[in-house]
Amino acid sequence: MTKIFQAVRNLNKLPASPRASEQLMAWLEETPRTYGWGAILAYDRQKANKMLKQEYIGRFNSESVMLPVDIDVPGGAERKQLYGYEFDAPLMSFENYSDSDIKNEPRCVIRMPIVAGSYKTVAAKGIVTSISVFDPLDGQVLSMIMNLETGTVNDKNQVMFNIAKGTEFSVDVNNNYLDQVEVGSAFKAYFESALPDDKKVWALSQIDTSKNQYLKPAIVKLSVRKRGEAAEIADGELIICVSMEGDVAGYSLPEDFKYLTELNSAVIILGQKTLLDKAVSHQILNYYPSADTRVVLDGNLYKLNVISGSRISQAKEYYYVEDGSTYPVKISSQEFFFGDPSDGNGLSVGVDNGVLRSRWIASNAAGVQAGFNNQWGERWHGLIKQSWLAFSEVEYIVKSDGSGVVASDVMSHVIEWGRGIECTNIPDATAHLRRAIEELCPQFRDEYLPELDNTIITPTVEVISDLPELNTFVLESILFKNEDTVLLSSCALPNDLVMFGEVGPSQAAYEITPMEAVMLNGETQQFAITPLGATGVTWSIESASGDPLFIGSIDATSGLYTAPDLGNYQGSQARVRVIATQGGYKTYALVSVLKKTITVNPLVTVKVIGEDPSDADKVTLTANTADGIPPKWSLKKTGTEGTLDLEEGFSNVYTPRPYDEVEDAYVVDEIILTDSNGLEQRAIIVVNHAVNINSAMTEGSATATTVQLQCKVGKDDVTPFTEFNVLLGGAGTISETGLYTQAAEVKEPFALVGCNTSYFGSSALSYILIPLPLSPYEGGE
Repeated sequence: MTKIFQAVRNLNKLPASPRASEQLMAWLEETPRTYGWGAILAYDRQKANKMLKQEYIGRFNSESVMLPVDIDVPGGAERKQLYGYEFDAPLMSFENYSDSDIKNEPRCVIRMPIVAGSYKTVAAKGIVTSISVFDPLDGQVLSMIMNLETGTVNDKNQVMFNIAKGTEFSVDVNNNYLDQVEVGSAFKAYFESALPDDKKVWALSQIDTSKNQYLKPAIVKLSVRKRGEAAEIADGELIICVSMEGDVAGYSLPEDFKYLTELNSAVIILGQKTLLDKAVSHQILNYYPSADTRVVLDGNLYKLNVISGSRISQAKEYYYVEDGSTYPVKISSQEFFFGDPSDGNGLSVGVDNGVLRSRWIASNAAGVQAGFNNQWGERWHGLIKQSWLAFSEVEYIVKSDGSGVVASDVMSHVIEWGRGIECTNIPDATAHLRRAIEELCPQFRDEYLPELDNTIITPTVEVISDLPELNTFVLESILFKNEDTVLLSSCALPNDLVMFGEVGPSQAAYEITPMEAVMLNGETQQFAITPLGATGVTWSIESASGDPLFIGSIDATSGLYTAPDLGNYQGSQARVRVIATQGGYKTYALVSVLKKTITVNPLVTVKVIGEDPSDADKVTLTANTADGIPPKWSLKKTGTEGTLDLEEGFSNVYTPRPYDEVEDAYVVDEIILTDSNGLEQRAIIVVNHAVNINSAMTEGSATATTVQLQCKVGKDDVTPFTEFNVLLGGAGTISETGLYTQAAEVKEPFALVGCNTSYFGSSALSYILIPLPLSPYEGGE
């Protein structure tokens, strides 16, 4: 089991450099850094792995197990048959090719623990040469390297990758690397050809868009990289590049892209363009539904221009009194246009010195009609020409719960005016009109000018006030499933919107030891919290395999767990989740309670040896024990038995007695393994010295409960002259004609049948190895 979580060990990290924060901010201030992506997320690799492991355990249930898979693996003189393989849910981790060689390129590994299945090798004529049976105690795993090419988000907001495009598939069915790769390749072929298209894709996560309607990830690209020349694989970070709905994928990040997680275990960069296009533009449309906006590149910065839309002021009439006479001053209604593409002016929003600034540069003219005559006796008409620069500013701040960022209240709004009066016909009347409007008309001075100021400044406030909250879980949920996975602590707007925080503050602050436990009926396991010293911890348990009757018990204070009695349990193991809670912190461990205490594989092996001894005559066996104590090995004494290299250990090598030391046609050796509690498991090795009769199962004859046996000498069928009356191992019955019927309850995965053939006045012994339970069999020459 330990190999499943080997990528999440605690490893030392290099300390941050003294000027890490200063250098990172200086780099971010130079230019936008998302390279065409909507957002870039960076997570400390080790903390991300721990969080993935915690979520894996926290959400594991009986539905996480993949349905049984049957696969034939052709190749060489033997083919391999995998029957009834069941897998736990995929566990993803980000790691390097080799723990000892940091210079190797990082990668993403998907592991699917094997919880059940049998593995057999079949030689020519359908002769079974070995049988192995796996359960959780063996800790076998299907692993693959996930090709983190660009993934897509489907209509269910799931981030999808094609698991069939993974590489380096491997199943550690035994210690032979070639066998591991060969079986792994068969599973890859199975994923590619046997599965329907909708089953080939693997959902990395479910994006939660309910928290934020503006950010909708559509394309996702993951990569893993290390920190400089770091000496430990802990110094690495996971990079997730994201493009939003309606956008295209960005570019590959340059080699000199800054390492982001030197100080913080989580850094989120929301692209400047995305901020303007997805959040601010929606805010503008809230106030001005008919407006049209466009994000453009201005130098090396982005700017959101409002290229259509306007505000209208109503016509006004004021009165001017001079020398006892009252004169009306009428100002016509005006339309203030937001966009003026011809000269680059207009209403726009952009990033400026760490704040989000809205700015409106424009000019306007209002028609004026004075209630007095000019010097020629005509009614006076003129224009008030207006030009202005107005701007407002907000900054982004982290929410109190660390779940995202919000815009502050508008911090300032400033308007800089330039005004002039221009007569349409008689310039000499300008001074008179100016005096009337600016000096002698109190209503105009006190009411119209402030109203005009408000008309100009209001749009610059409206387009950035009450900006939508940017809840980062819509981005975090690309990888993680829990809402409190990342806690933000600060943010800045040097160019892009950059948010800093930590991964797993409430779930990874503490860790249960052990995090994965394998136990037996009724045994106890002491769980503890690391780092040590945590007080006020409450322990609880719940079923992770769907049956709450078989979970055992745990002391809520001490963490001492007692496994349940599985005497009446249907299945090879019960899965139990252990939960440690301290205030708002919660962490998990997964317990597998087994019926077996010891396993050995292969369970049965047929080995044909010749007169000249060779290493090919030997059989390597592998054992596992529930308590982790190496078992003891012994051979049942028959006078013809072989030898074992070791008396104790998790693996051993069996060497048969040399060919010329044994007169029997074949020898059946029984190897006994004993664990620390005295419980036994056995393995059978059949050593074929001189059997020249081919005994096997008849092709196409197997049913769910029976199979016809046969014996041949060359191509001659000698089944009628054969007695199938010796059951050397396993259970079941055999008729006189060689029809084998398996027992009602199959307790062992094989039956070994002895055969005695009388042929042309001579007698010959042979054997047939029958894998159980029976399944329809198709043999071959």
